[in-house]
Amino acid sequence: MSAAAGGWVTAVIEKDAKSVCLRSVEPGSDSSPKATTPRTCDKAKTQKMAVGLKSMSKAFTPQGASGKPTVKVDAPTPKGDEATVPTAKIKVDGKPLRAILLSRSKGMDPKSFTAKVKTNKIDGKWYIGDFDMDMGHQTLQPKKP
Repeated sequence: MSAAAGGWVTAVIEKDAKSVCLRSVEPGSDSSPKATTPRTCDKAKTQKMAVGLKSMSKAFTPQGASGKPTVKVDAPTPKGDEATVPTAKIKVDGKPLRAILLSRSKGMDPKSFTAKVKTNKIDGKWYIGDFDMDMGHQTLQPKKP
């Protein structure tokens, strides 16, 4: 599970849509999760994913970082075929991903911010089921002219 989460975070930072797709479960499956395949990660799907990866990559990358990231995951021992990894347990170049996400945001209250990677085990292999980020309750007020 740690390798799946680490590989997925690395692929996000590197904006590698094909790798992100192949490390994920099929979206929108109402029943038990299904692993993606090269067929489900076709060119149209990865091109669509690539658009969102630009901002995710920036949000996941420590400020001032360059080159290939070093991602380490200190994941809890899974119980069953699902597990959740808090972003505080994922380190990018030695910095917790949670701290990186907070440093890249504006006006975020660290007390109300949570982010985690949800994983699923399918046919003996771990995949990313979801990346869940909760910023708590925020009120946005328009700027005065």
